[in-house]
Amino acid sequence: MTRLGTCAICRTKGPTVSSHLAVCGRCIRNHPDEALPIAEKAHERARRMMGLPGSPPASSGGRVCSRCPNRCRLQEGQTGYCGLLINSQGRITKVLGEGEGIVSYYKDPHPTNCVASWCCAGGTPAGYPIYSVSSGPEMGRANAAVFLGSCTYHCLFCQNHDPWTAMIASRSPRMLDRQLAGEILADPDYTCVCWFGGCPSSQMEFVLSVSRCIAEHRGDRILRICLETNGNIEPRYLAPISKLSLDSRGGLKFDLKFHSPHLQRALCGAGNEQALKNFRSLKAMNQDRREPPFLRASTLIIPGYVDAEEVKGLAELVAEVDPAIPYSLLAFHPCYLMSDLPRCTSRLMEECRRAALSAGLQRVRIGNPFLIA
Repeated sequence: MTRLGTCAICRTKGPTVSSHLAVCGRCIRNHPDEALPIAEKAHERARRMMGLPGSPPASSGGRVCSRCPNRCRLQEGQTGYCGLLINSQGRITKVLGEGEGIVSYYKDPHPTNCVASWCCAGGTPAGYPIYSVSSGPEMGRANAAVFLGSCTYHCLFCQNHDPWTAMIASRSPRMLDRQLAGEILADPDYTCVCWFGGCPSSQMEFVLSVSRCIAEHRGDRILRICLETNGNIEPRYLAPISKLSLDSRGGLKFDLKFHSPHLQRALCGAGNEQALKNFRSLKAMNQDRREPPFLRASTLIIPGYVDAEEVKGLAELVAEVDPAIPYSLLAFHPCYLMSDLPRCTSRLMEECRRAALSAGLQRVRIGNPFLIA
């Protein structure tokens, strides 16, 4: 049974107010000065149990980490927001060995349940025979689904929270870049590699190292490199991984969380400014290959927090880059610290779909209708 949360600001009580967050979406948008400190406490309570900072550290006099846009400022011995970096003797160093990643992977037969499978070369006839090995879904072939056990966000609604936080807590399993690349290259069934998690944004040096090795040794074989990312990637990493993905005939799927910077910080713990800027920055590269689409996007619809207003703002951003970019609207599944919220109604999903179309997008899809109440 859905519990009723109460907003600490307007005192609204109802099923679309998260009891853990304790502030409603309207107050986050309209009263951020009051709402964001409440949200920060919600993140701190949860991340304290994970042994991670409640927010990206901003310690006075600390060393700045430049490996992601969170720009953690760390004092001696302090760990970064991602849990992978530490200030040791005045230097920002990784807790992992050289060439190591906290990662696991599995064989995911085509057609996969990937959000972008409705528009990519592995799940459709798009691009055959240059981009795929068959004139339809690549039956009998597989995707190497590579799960990274860390993230640059802390989404209160994360569906993969349990696996990635368990991995960051134990700092395992670990793999070397050359080991992972070698295992993927050795299996002829693989036609694509998909980085997800967690998020690739927190382990980009590892992602780049493995992807470069695959690109260098795949020869004429179709082996696409794809990312599912929150977009919160340091630009010096985004440019080369985007080029590797484009050249390998893969694509980048941005999970655009929020348009409102206040909702973003309240529900994800870190900002979206660089993520949105990164998406815009790929406009020229997207023009180099519009079919099968290089850029793809998705947004999770969360009752009480992500509505048609949020979707319209995000869809306008996507349309500025290219109105033909495929955009998936995903229905919320109650989980992690927002498990007390209800599932999406068909009315809410349809309102969001219409908002995306009104923003000028041409390819809008409700990605998981089976989760609609």
